[in-house]
Amino acid sequence: VTESGSVVTDFFCTDAAGTTTGILRDATDPRKVTFYLCADKTILGLQFYVISLGVTNPATALNTTTIEIEINAPARSENGEEVFPVFAVEKRAMTSPQTALLGVKNGAKPFQVVIVEWSTKTLSQSSPFVSVSNTLTLRISGSITLATSDTISSKITLTGLTGVTSEAYPILTVTSLSGAEWVSAGLLFCGDSSTTTNQGEWSNNAIVLPVCASTTLRAGTTYQVTFAVTNPSTQQDAPGISIEASGTTAFARVAVIAPGTNIAGVEQGANALNVIVPGFNMHLIGQASFFAGARNLIS
Repeated sequence: VTESGSVVTDFFCTDAAGTTTGILRDATDPRKVTFYLCADKTILGLQFYVISLGVTNPATALNTTTIEIEINAPARSENGEEVFPVFAVEKRAMTSPQTALLGVKNGAKPFQVVIVEWSTKTLSQSSPFVSVSNTLTLRISGSITLATSDTISSKITLTGLTGVTSEAYPILTVTSLSGAEWVSAGLLFCGDSSTTTNQGEWSNNAIVLPVCASTTLRAGTTYQVTFAVTNPSTQQDAPGISIEASGTTAFARVAVIAPGTNIAGVEQGANALNVIVPGFNMHLIGQASFFAGARNLIS
């Protein structure tokens, strides 16, 4: 509790007698809490009070709810004389801020709760053939912002990129979806602190995308990141590839979504790192006639 900017201790109690510091949660309605003024404490007129409560948000998404407040103060007497009369403020809805928080619309309103997740998390490839250069395309959109500040560094990590090779600091092409068009997203990922182009960091079948200093990936914006790898020299099925993020917000590791479409006649060839050896499924040859001097058709 602060009173005009100054912290006030032992201000609220759990009982009407004002002897036990704390707040009282209603036993029949856990959504209701009661603040009793502790003994010898007074809420002064024309003073600004801030009451801060620590709570644990639910594990599921929740739209903000209406929060109401009411005040009941019994008459108070001293030496047989009424000092304060009965005072009451009828129940009324409190005013909540309409501002965004971490990119979430109305995120500053109490009990506006969202799940931290990727609403978009697809990964595709340009070529399903062994030993060739292959462009991987990642599309992501987060439910909240991910940023790097002066004190917290954020990064996105793709794991499970087995079989392929890449440069230590692969060059990235980063765009964002604006209307129906993909436009440059500027410098977002700095694999090398001195880079002036988007770069990732390649290590142990994974690529890390470090968010550049003072940079934010906006909530609800779809970003597209492309980078080149070299496919393995042997055939393989698409491996299990996962995405996660850490920093200002933690996105739990989840599997990326594969497009499931064909490329160059290869079934599900667009699925990242689904690689085949080009070849013939059938190679037969025959003839129509074996007679000497006869016209023959080779098929």
